[in-house]
This record gives sequence, C-alpha cells and structure tokens, in this order.
Amino acid sequence: MKYTLQKVSWLLTRFSGLNMIRLVGCLIAAFGLCVGCASTRTPIREEKCILQDWSADGAKLLVMSKWGADVWDLGTIDLRTGRVYRLTDVGPKIQIISAVFSPDGRQVAYGGTENLEIGQKWRIYIVDEEGVVVHQLINEKSVGIAGWPDWSPDGKWILYSGRFFNLGAGHVAADIWRVSSIGGKAEKLTSSDAHDGMPCFSPDGKQIAFRSGKERMRDLYIIETSPGPPAKQLTSGMGVILPSWSPDGAVIAFSSRTKGGIWSVTPEGNNLTQLIADEFCWELAWSPDSSKIAFTRRVMENDEAKKISVCIWDVAKGKVVREF
Repeated sequence: MKYTLQKVSWLLTRFSGLNMIRLVGCLIAAFGLCVGCASTRTPIREEKCILQDWSADGAKLLVMSKWGADVWDLGTIDLRTGRVYRLTDVGPKIQIISAVFSPDGRQVAYGGTENLEIGQKWRIYIVDEEGVVVHQLINEKSVGIAGWPDWSPDGKWILYSGRFFNLGAGHVAADIWRVSSIGGKAEKLTSSDAHDGMPCFSPDGKQIAFRSGKERMRDLYIIETSPGPPAKQLTSGMGVILPSWSPDGAVIAFSSRTKGGIWSVTPEGNNLTQLIADEFCWELAWSPDSSKIAFTRRVMENDEAKKISVCIWDVAKGKVVREF
C-alpha cells in the first residue's frame, strides 16, 4: 500500500492543470470500477440462509438470503472460511424460487417469478460467478411459476417445474419441463392434473426423480430421461419435499412433510430410511463424495421460524459437524 501511494504521488508531480483533472478522473473511475467488480464478493454476515446446492468441487454452498431488504438473493458460503458472499441483486420485482450450480460450478441457474399475482412472468436465468446474467432461458407470460431447476450432468439441459394455477379444477397443477442450457424451446416431460415438481437428474443423466401428487400428499417418482415406461412410484404417504440424488447414484434423499426429517430410498424403491430425525430440516444437497448432506434447519416457535441455519450432516457419524 505504501509503495502504491508513493507511485501515485510521483504521478501527481508530473501532471498539472487539465492533465491533472484528467488523471484524477481516470483514477476515480478505475477505483469505482474495481469496487463495482468486487461488490458481489464482499463477505456478508447474514443469519437467515436457505440452502440451494453444493458445488461439484466441494468448496462452497449455494444459498438464498436477504441482504438489507425484504428480497431474497443468492449467495455462496465458502466452506474454508465459513463466510457468506453475495452473488445476485435481482431487485424487488423478482422472487427467486430456487437455484442450482452448473456441473462445473462456474454458473448458477435460478428460477422464479416477476411477481406473485395473476399475470406472472416465468423466468429461468443462468448467471456467471459474478452474478451477471449470461442466458435467459424462460420468460413467458402465464398464470404460474417456473422454479426448481436442475442441471443435467453433461451441462446440456436444465430441468424445471412449470406450475399452473388451474382455476377451473380448483387446485395447482404442474409438470416437469426441460430446456437447453443455452436457450431454446422448452419440452414438457410429464403431463397430468397432479403437481409434478422439484425434479433432479440421476448422476448418469438417464433418469429423473421428482415429487408428484395433490395437496400435501406428494410422493417420490422416477421416469426415464428418454421416452420410456410410465413413472414409477417409490414412496407412499411421505409428503416428499426437494428430492436430491446422491452423487454415487445409490439413493435419493428427500425431506418429508408428513414424517419429518430427511429420508432416503433406493432408485428401485427399497430400503426407505430416515437419515436425519430433525423435524424441520428441508432443503438439502449432497457433498460430491456422498459422505455428507447439507440442509436448512429451522427452529420453529408458534409456527414461525425463529432461527434458520445451514447445517452439514456427516452420514457415517450420524451427526451435524458444521453449522452456519
């Protein structure tokens, strides 16, 4: 720093008048640009973080949080330091629903809506490591939302849940869609009057797990990525939330609205097991080596979350080993 100030002082002695004004202007502009570039990398202390994903290199968690306003934005937790860094600044008009890292960890896909009233605009965006939008995949006017994206292992496709408010039937209906990660026409993969949502690819990209059902009684199903046999039901009466396929392909983990905690089941529908008994733990993501599960823990009081934190559960040890 001392050396830098000496150089600036030397420069100032070489300029005067209009040239001096130009030099100072350049220095201010350069400093401003540097600050702007670093703004999304400023570490933030934030008590309420909601987990979204775990990067493929194992170095960071993707979270949603609030920074100074009643607006949810995306950030990352550096697992080496435990510090939270802001990634996006979407403003008050966009409601982010969920987000996921790309397979290489260099981009993030997120889905959400422009508002939560009739006439919403669907949005699926892809942003880079600095939160800059590089692709806008879905932007359609509809009565519904587009959320819960998941990236195919080869990086070519984005799955998402397209939800419609079926006013005539008196309930919410949704289907699973996919779209190219560089944009294009979306393709519908399921079609029913139920709520098909929260899809995730298998590690080899050949199957898709998702939850389906009506009202709160939604269970876990899988389908082939290519057209094949009908969806196979894996659970019954579990109230499945946010399924997540383990990277080794052995099991699919999910939160249970009806039973509480985090459970797992094999892709064949066998060995239904409760992994974490904590009642109010919902969003979850596996570590790249399948040895740990990160999840959002809520401490509830009078049906309100008084504390929200992100925890890391060691599967072998059967306990939380880190909490943010």
